[in-house]
Amino acid sequence: MTDVSAAPLGAAAPSPLDPGDAVAAALCARVHAVPCAEDHALPPRRPGPRVIAFLNAHAVNLSAASPDAAAAFLGADLLLRDGIGVKIMMRLLGFDPGANANGTDLIPRIAAARGRRVALYGALPGVAEEAASALRALGARVVATRHGYHPSADYEKWMLEDAPDLLILGMGAPRQEILADRLRARARVAGLDVDIVCGGAILDFLSGRSRRAPRWMRAAGLEWAHRLIMEPRRLARRYLLGNPVFLMRALRLAAARRIELGDSADGARR
Repeated sequence: MTDVSAAPLGAAAPSPLDPGDAVAAALCARVHAVPCAEDHALPPRRPGPRVIAFLNAHAVNLSAASPDAAAAFLGADLLLRDGIGVKIMMRLLGFDPGANANGTDLIPRIAAARGRRVALYGALPGVAEEAASALRALGARVVATRHGYHPSADYEKWMLEDAPDLLILGMGAPRQEILADRLRARARVAGLDVDIVCGGAILDFLSGRSRRAPRWMRAAGLEWAHRLIMEPRRLARRYLLGNPVFLMRALRLAAARRIELGDSADGARR
């Protein structure tokens, strides 16, 4: 994994940080700020496979605690901001967070655009098929579905057989990001041009198995609270424990940046 022990803090000069905080700063630096959450706002594709991942507070916490998760998120070809937490952290570090690229909104638009061959891998048995029906109603061309409980090697084999232009993974973080890295390597060897999108619970939402937050909650950046209410047993640890950890990390990074900016200003006056 790339050494991030001296990751830059926005415009400030680099300095040693706690390893987890350094990973968080490096992830914020890798985010591609988009002007709006639309397919046309994404950078144009280049030949070869591409991994698209979404960075939210939970992803930052996972990456800070796991080198494998950090490597997978940092290795994404396109890392998009998802959520108000990362927006706050990026602003504290002096980065432009751009528009919120919520995967549940953006991925269906990507899938329905340009007549792509779409494959869906993930979720419980039957969910991907239901999600495929929803995407087809939007105009997407879904060519394959697989549930999310197979060995990684099976997905590598199926990807080459299905030959999608767009492969949506709905397996949760960091499993899907780690798998996406493996799939990209396999696709590169095979000469397969494919966008591999890490979608989290996207298949559950598309299938109707999980409900979206009301529009006003989404606009206020409170979709996480709705998910916590709907699935308290599964998500309590992520949000009730994880959010304070994330906030403290953001405040430590902001304090470190203020110190470094002050040191830089003092040095310039000397």
